[in-house]
Amino acid sequence: MDLSACFLAGDSAGGNIAHHVAQRWTSTPPPPSDNPVHLAGVILLEPYFGGEERTKAERALEGVAPVVNIRRSDRWWRAFLPEGADRNHPAAHVTGDAGPEPELQEAFPPAMVVVGGLDPLQDWDRRYAGMLRQKGKVVRVVEFPEAIHAFYFFPELAGDIRKLVDEIRAFVEDSIMSKQSMA
Repeated sequence: MDLSACFLAGDSAGGNIAHHVAQRWTSTPPPPSDNPVHLAGVILLEPYFGGEERTKAERALEGVAPVVNIRRSDRWWRAFLPEGADRNHPAAHVTGDAGPEPELQEAFPPAMVVVGGLDPLQDWDRRYAGMLRQKGKVVRVVEFPEAIHAFYFFPELAGDIRKLVDEIRAFVEDSIMSKQSMA
């Protein structure tokens, strides 16, 4: 098995987890030179980030978006975050504009961030991509203007699902080619 180009991927809360795993993986001391594992990229499908601020999209899509709404989101954050923490906790709010500046090591891999135009979390996802760019990271943002949160679970949205698979494939291939050209 070739572990020289591994990718982390996650959707929704899994996207949040993929970010934190990549951050932790790249901030630990480098593995021995004979370790074959190399993190080549991270794929975040509508990652579940948040904060105390109510973004424009959260307010505009309240009562309209079928999967994510403010009430549910607040309940999920209360269940997930440490007792006494608010939504500006670094596990939720990863961009640093309401808390500690996130540390991303040079080894943090290229990222693909998928944003749904009808997802209340879209503003957080775009901020995340912006933060990566500000830190000099390679980031590919893929927008689906008519997509709700977790649109890829709905077979009736097959056109978008095919496009998503094509975008993921292209990101993986580009990341591997880039890694090979640097070697």
